[in-house]
This record gives sequence, structure tokens and C-alpha cells, in this order.
Amino acid sequence: MRDTLDRFWKAFEPGHGDVKTLQAMEGLRAIAVFLVFLVHYAALFEVWLPSGSVSAFVSRHMASIGNAGVDLFFVISGFLIYRMLVRRPRPLPTYLGRRIQRIYPTFLAVLALYVVVSWVLPSVSKLPSDPGAQVVYLIQNLFLLPGIFDIEPIITVAWSLSYEFCFYLAVPLVVWVFQLRRWAPATRLVVISVLCVLVFLGMRTVRGAPYQMLMFGSGMLLSDALLARGNRHWPALGIPALLLSFVGMILILELQMSSRWRLWLLFILYFFVVMESIRGLGPFARFCSLTPLRRFGNMSYSYFLLHGFAVRMAMEVIARVWPASWSNAAGFWLLLMPVFLFSIIPCAALFLWVERPLSLERR
Repeated sequence: MRDTLDRFWKAFEPGHGDVKTLQAMEGLRAIAVFLVFLVHYAALFEVWLPSGSVSAFVSRHMASIGNAGVDLFFVISGFLIYRMLVRRPRPLPTYLGRRIQRIYPTFLAVLALYVVVSWVLPSVSKLPSDPGAQVVYLIQNLFLLPGIFDIEPIITVAWSLSYEFCFYLAVPLVVWVFQLRRWAPATRLVVISVLCVLVFLGMRTVRGAPYQMLMFGSGMLLSDALLARGNRHWPALGIPALLLSFVGMILILELQMSSRWRLWLLFILYFFVVMESIRGLGPFARFCSLTPLRRFGNMSYSYFLLHGFAVRMAMEVIARVWPASWSNAAGFWLLLMPVFLFSIIPCAALFLWVERPLSLERR
């Protein structure tokens, strides 16, 4: 029994072939996806909270802070994909094939689950009533159009995959057209910085544009900054930067400031948060390198896609045996960790049966 449990535990440490992994970044993904969990938990269980209470105030900001988990994922992706492409040439078919393999098996499994549930439970369905419109809507979701385009995704969090894949397609084209591999890292650093500032300044003029893709630029700058200055020339600012980002988001929400200031705040602070996890030096990097955190981070994509469904299932069951009308703020806080732990179970199954064998294991 002990050997079986040990093998099961180690299954969440998938092999990456000859690819060297950044252990602290694996744990950082766990933090990012837990932040996203807080959004769905707060949205579904806030009915337990008395209006105007301190807990309601905390829950509102918990959801705001949780939304920044996606921004953190974008910075991580910006660093990893850009660094991979500027280090050495890669055949475009191989690169795109690997990106499709990484995204689609798990996404298709969860999409199929949502479609089945939509047909079985029309009350929670996002599918249009017209059969022809249903086909169009499913094709739109299949090609990851919700997000970049104004389309509601059938999987709530799947809008971010639209941003991810748009970035996957754009970066190799930019690297090839401008021959960025021939540029000095310091030159790329300056040019990308100027472009990001110009995009930020232009956010007032073009409304509705996918400005959140600016977070990928933070990861790209991080890659060139490490190449230009080296790994050991940066202070360990992961913890203060993360805490400052939380405080900043609360202030921006309370002061009703423009969302562009939130984006710019995260653009700068997450640079230092991800920086420490890459360098592997400092207290935050040591925390992110803890084995339980890393192994949860390794299944972060499966958890990201399916946890909303799992949290909704937990809420439906709990509401039948313990209605919100019976409780107060104590129930909201007492249920947070049990619901989180429950949500891991179906996501772990998705990781072990779909994501790991079809997307992660390499010969």
C-alpha cells in the first residue's frame, strides 16, 4: 500500500525528457492557479456572506486578487516561449505541433464534459437553442476564439487560451521577421520596453483591445533582462512584490481607478515575482520549490480548466445539506479549504489520465 501511494504521489512529477525544469516556477504555477480558484469560490459562495460585512469586503477583494492568477500565467508563458524561440531556431511545424499537443488534449476532454453537461442540464447550458447556432458556437470554442473575440466561452476560464494561442502564433513570426536572435539582449530589452510603454499609453484610445496580452511582454523582458545582466545581479524581491501587488489591487479597486493601472502594476511587480522563481535564489524561490507545491503546480493546467466545474459541484451538494440561509460568514471561511481539496480530486484524475500521457510525457 505504501509503495502504491508513493508511486501515485510521484506521478505528479512528470518526466520532461532532456528538458531542464525550473523547480520554483512549478511551485509558482500552483500559487497562480490557487489564486484563480479563489475567484470561483468567492463567486459561488458569496451568498453565505451578509451584505456589507467585513467578510463580504474581503471576499470581493479576494476575487479581484484571484483574477491576477491569469496575469501571472501570462508572464510565465511570455518568458518560457520567448526564451525558447530566441535561443535557437525551431522548425515552425514542430513548434506549433508541440503547442497544439500541450493545449488541446486536456482542453478537448473538458470541452466534451461541458457539452455533455449542457445537453443533460439545459438550465446551466450556454449553448444557443438553435441547432445551427450550437454548431457555430462549438466551432468557435474549438478554435479558441472566445477571448480575443467577444464570444462567451463555454468553459469560463478558456478565454485565456485564446490569448495564449495568439501569443504562440505571433512570437515566432516576430522573431523571424525582425531577426531578433541576431540582436543583443540589451537591445531587445530596450525595444520591447519602449513598445510596451507605447501600448500602455495607447490604452485610452482603442477600447476593447486585448490589452491583457501586455503581460506576455513582461515575461519577454524578463528573459532578455536575465541574458543582459546575468542570473545573480538581481535582488530577491518575490515576496514583497507579490504582497505589494495584492495591496495595489485593493487600492485600485477601492479608489475606482482605471483597470489599465492594475495591468501596469502587475506588469512591473510580476516581473520580480517570476524573476525569483527563475533564479531559484531567495526565500520565495525556496517556498515555491517545496515538493507538494511543485507537484500541484505540475497539474495546474488540468486544475485551471476543470476546477470551476468541481467547485460548482461542491456548491450544489453543500447547498442541499447546508443551505446558505442557515449560515453566516463562518460557513464561507470554514468551507474554503475543504472545497479546495475536493476540487483537486477530479482535476488530478484529468491530469493522470489525459494531460500527462497525451501532453507531457516525451520519448
